[in-house]
This record gives sequence, C-alpha cells and structure tokens, in this order.
Amino acid sequence: MKTIFYKYLLLIVSTSIFLLCMESCSKKITMNAINYSSYYSHQSNFADFEVKFYHPDAVRTMFLCSVNNMGLKYKRGESGKEYTANYSISIKLANSITRKDVVFAQTIEFSDSLNFLNKINFIHEFNVPIQFDSPLYAIVELRDINLDKKYTEQLMVYPYENGGINDLILYDDAEEILFKNEIKVRDEIIVRSNKAYDSLIIEIYPFTEHLATPPFVTEQKDINLIKSIESRIAVEDSLSLKFAVNQPGIYRIRSSNHASSAYTLNVFDENFPSAANHQEMRSALRYITNNDEYKALLRQTNAKYAIDSFWMEVALGNDDLALTLIKKYYGRMENANSLFSKTSKGWKSDRGIIYMIYGQPDYVYKNDEIEEWWYGEPNVLYSEQFMFNRTIIEPGIEEFILEKDPQTKNNWFKKVEMLRK
Repeated sequence: MKTIFYKYLLLIVSTSIFLLCMESCSKKITMNAINYSSYYSHQSNFADFEVKFYHPDAVRTMFLCSVNNMGLKYKRGESGKEYTANYSISIKLANSITRKDVVFAQTIEFSDSLNFLNKINFIHEFNVPIQFDSPLYAIVELRDINLDKKYTEQLMVYPYENGGINDLILYDDAEEILFKNEIKVRDEIIVRSNKAYDSLIIEIYPFTEHLATPPFVTEQKDINLIKSIESRIAVEDSLSLKFAVNQPGIYRIRSSNHASSAYTLNVFDENFPSAANHQEMRSALRYITNNDEYKALLRQTNAKYAIDSFWMEVALGNDDLALTLIKKYYGRMENANSLFSKTSKGWKSDRGIIYMIYGQPDYVYKNDEIEEWWYGEPNVLYSEQFMFNRTIIEPGIEEFILEKDPQTKNNWFKKVEMLRK
C-alpha cells in the first residue's frame, strides 16, 4: 500500500514540475538570440563611446561618434618613447534586429600617439553611402585593439522625413554636439536642421513622479504626460536656432509640418544621474521598506538624519556595513537613472525598480516591442523572468511597462532582505 502511495505522490510532483515548466516556456517569445545584458552594466562603456546618425540633406546620412581617450589603453612602442592608442569603430546597418539582413557594414581603424597625457574626446564623422526609406537597426562597436576590449551601441536610424528624429542635431552653447538625449539644465542649446522650416515646435512635459510598484502588484498605473509648455519658434531662413532648457522635463522638438515624429531630449537637475537631494534618496527607500518603516521615515523633518538612521539600524550599528549597503543601493539607483530614464528618472520606472532590487540581469533578449530579462539561466525552473513591453506614450516618447506576475512575491521579499544585510 505504501508503495502505491509513494508512486502516486511521485506522479503528482512530476506532473506539477512539468506544468510549471510548461508555464515558464509558454511565456517564451521569439527574440533576438543575442544577450544584451552587458548593455546594462554602466561600467561597460569604457571610453564614454557615444554615437549619432544625421541626415544633412535628403540623400546623405552621416555617422558621428565621440570617443574619450581616457578610457583607451596607450601602449608603449618598440622605441620605448612613444605611447599609442589603437582602436577601431565598426558599423552594421540591418533591416531587422536579428542582423541577418545587413545592408551596410564598415570598419575603420584609428590610432593616437599625441594625446597620451591629455584628456580629449575624439570626434569622428563619415558618410554612410546608402539611401533607405524605412528604419534600420544600427549596431556600432568600439574596440580597443590594445586591450582587445569592445563596447557595442545599438540604435534605430530613421529615414529622411523632413523633420524626423535624424533630421535634427543638437549642440551645446560651446558648439559641441550633444550625443546623449539626456542633459542637465543649462542656459541654452542650439538646434540645427537639414531644412529651413516655417517654425519648430518645442513641447515640454514634466517627468512623471509616481514610483513603480513591485512586480507582484497587478494594479498598473497609466503614464499620463501633461504638456506644460508649447513654444513655436520661428526659424525663418536659418537652419539653426537657440532655445533655453532651464527647467527639468521631457522636451519634444519637431517641425511645424511633421507632428508624427519628434526629437526627444530629457533634461535633468544638476546632480543627475545621482539623486537630486536627500529627499529623493529617502523616497528611494520605499522599495525596501514596509509601510510602517516608510511612514516613520517621512515623519522625520531632517531627511538626511532619517536616511542615516535607517541604514545604521539595518546594519545593527556597524558603520562599515552601513556604508557598504548605502554604496550598493544608491549605486544601483545612479545606474538605473543612467540606463532607464524615459518618462521619469530611471529608478522610478518599471525597469528601474527591478534593476534596483535584483541588480544587472544575467540575460537580456529583445525584439522590436519587448525586452525579456532573466536572472539565472533562461527557461530554468528556479530562474526568474521579467517581460517589459515597449509602449509609445507620445510620438518620440516611449516607456517599457512590466508584465506583472503575483508569483514573484516571495522571491521579491527575499531579494529585498538581501539588500538589508
């Protein structure tokens, strides 16, 4: 009788495991086989490599990039007197994210022996000799030949659209190209376009302030951006204009005759990507506190004292442990801001909250609409998967929304506990 019972029990357990595996596999979606996890290591961009594509006119596409020489290795030559950095830049343009249908590829090597003791950004610019009428996937790789180390950027390149995202290029007030779409508040920037318009429209949206909720909380808040300012700036016959960026927010820049495409610029406070102040650092503790703890933090009039007291209590009075925990948690906050800032600072977003609690994912797969994160090996029973859906909020403004799953609750609290030890 016992033998029959144990066989029956074994059958139930085996069936349960099989069903769990089937459920895990059922969530699998066709993705690019490339693992993009290294993109979410903030330290991976060793030379502050930044890239941009621009259409000077209807028939030309220019590639521009910036390389900071302080991230490159200068190697002593045979003479022993000269140090040289050797690096290459490779470009591939493809019709799909799988990169199987490459329409253009080029690799160019560079060397520098003049700036070994100087800090400089090398700006490279060259022509992409193809024309296209639909978006292309660009894969751009910087390789430090002396270190045999590489960093890859992936971005979309849009066709000439008479006011599209690659038809505008931005400069700071020192006439240097703004490669990033995230900048800090400053007096003004310069917009240059490939065609004179009647006017450009500048729309400003405040960042959303609500915090992301844990992955097991199924109630989802909609992202509603409310336009605070719309300015129409006359261009007349000029191909460039200046405008002020003196408040944080999302700036949509588009031509008056092209409403469906826009250049988006995120403007942040002076401390970005770090927290703006102690109040923001206290707010970030919401992810790792219960309701009573967080209410107690908010009751403190001195935010810095509240933060210090929290971490010292968590560390049981151990100064070194408290400092280690603070560096880890707020280091993740800074990285999340650098990596995931879209409609809000990155730490407040769905991808940001997962990154803050779990850290850098082991595997990241993508297609046009979805990001799939894995902690642990993909499709293994005890690994954890998170799916983020690309959502267009406004033309030129997007966000990645997490698919919630109540089954993540237990593991979530285990991860939170680990951040408090």
